[in-house]
Amino acid sequence: MYFTYVVRPGDAPEGRGPSHPLFFEKFLANNLKLGFGLILLGFIGTLLCSISAGYGLQVIKFLSPFNDATIPTSVSFVFIMILIVGVLCLNVSTVLMDDDGSISQTRGYRAGCKALGQGTLVTLLGLILLIVTIYSNISYYEGNALKGINLNSIIECLFYSGIGLTSIGITLLGLAVFLVEVYSNDGTREMMGFASLGLCKLSGLLMIAALLFPSFKVLDTLFSIVVVLTFSHITAWASIFETIAMKSNIKMTQSAVRNEYYKSRNALAYFGPPVVAEGSYAQQGTM
Repeated sequence: MYFTYVVRPGDAPEGRGPSHPLFFEKFLANNLKLGFGLILLGFIGTLLCSISAGYGLQVIKFLSPFNDATIPTSVSFVFIMILIVGVLCLNVSTVLMDDDGSISQTRGYRAGCKALGQGTLVTLLGLILLIVTIYSNISYYEGNALKGINLNSIIECLFYSGIGLTSIGITLLGLAVFLVEVYSNDGTREMMGFASLGLCKLSGLLMIAALLFPSFKVLDTLFSIVVVLTFSHITAWASIFETIAMKSNIKMTQSAVRNEYYKSRNALAYFGPPVVAEGSYAQQGTM
């Protein structure tokens, strides 16, 4: 007969690590609100560039690679880069969030962490395509120099693909926030999760609609308003959520982050064979 045990977070052995605390350890644990905040800043800055260029709240039309506003478009390049930095911060935040979920959170929370990682990657790809289309405009100083060139269809395809991928990414971010909030053991309010999901879905739909029906200017205007409201709400949620729910006891030197708790009766199937006192693994018999 073997005496088995389960490694608890407080008893987990620690491995080798740096002798001095590193900045990125705190950065990993506190960059959820930073990422959403940078995304909000990027959208607001792009909206201001659109207004200064005379396009009003029609951000999608302003970001088109064939507009005549060279200087505001050049400035918007910087804000799109801020958007990309914010998305990268969100992607990095999943590093510790997934470990947090594997220790003490539910399957729904971990699904939200995965959705956050996927959503940030899709959004990042869409924003990179938009960067390419914006650069194709600002790199020519004599108005629309691309007109009449065979590259027009290619640039337009990249623009449509970038907008489409960004809309899908925003929707996935809303799903991620919903799952992380609703299934977290220490969440804020359930309604904030539902509101985030609804607002992100609406933003994604309006983004696609404004792209497909450019003659309906109201769709582009509604998208600009809704997307700012969406990320204002999510940034506020992230600020509260990180304060009360991201109190992770995980250390970068901790070695046991997968088998701390039995989450079901079928613990053997969930975690694998238990750890025996001798340090090896043994298969327990079933009745």
